[in-house]
Amino acid sequence: MAKPFSILNIATYIGLAIGLVYAWFPVVWMFFSSLKSNREIFSLPPELFPKEYTLKAYHSIFGSPMKVRFFLNSYLVTTVVTLLI
Repeated sequence: MAKPFSILNIATYIGLAIGLVYAWFPVVWMFFSSLKSNREIFSLPPELFPKEYTLKAYHSIFGSPMKVRFFLNSYLVTTVVTLLI
């Protein structure tokens, strides 16, 4: 027989759900901001969802071999430092 949920269990799950939203909201905001144009990013009041989705930022980053090299160097340094510690 399963134990019924107590008030403490329900409060714990509500607190965890609030913490999850609090922790993930900046990640979701950054993802949707990466799909916006600069004009939409700096518009007031700010909006979570873009009116027009664009991949221009990703094209700008991954289209430049120099920027890709910067990312690869950062990943290499991070991996080496993590393995050494």
